Amino acid sequence: MNARIDQLLSEEGTTHRQLGEMIGVDKDGINSRFAFRVAWKARDIRQVAAVLDVSVDYLFGFIDVPRRLGVNVRPKQCQTDESFSSSVVSDVIGGDL
Repeated sequence: MNARIDQLLSEEGTTHRQLGEMIGVDKDGINSRFAFRVAWKARDIRQVAAVLDVSVDYLFGFIDVPRRLGVNVRPKQCQTDESFSSSVVSDVIGGDL
C-alpha cells in the first residue's frame, strides 16, 4: 500500500508531510506509517483514498487500475492551499474521523 501511495504522491508532487497535514496526522505519525512502525488506521486509509481520488481497493492492491472516484477533496493545481484541513476530507467522505 505504501508503494502505491508513494507513486500517487510522486505523480502529484506531494510529500508525506503534506499528505499527513491533509489527513490530520502529524509529521511523526505519517513517518511512522511509511516506515512500517505504525499500522495505517482504517480512517486514515479512507482519507488518503479521498485525497488522492482513488478507491481503497486500489490502495490495498485488490485492483491494479487507480479507479478515480470523482471525490477528490482538493483541486490538483492547488496542492498547498493553506485553507485545506482534515475537516474538508471528513465533509466529503462523510462521518466523524
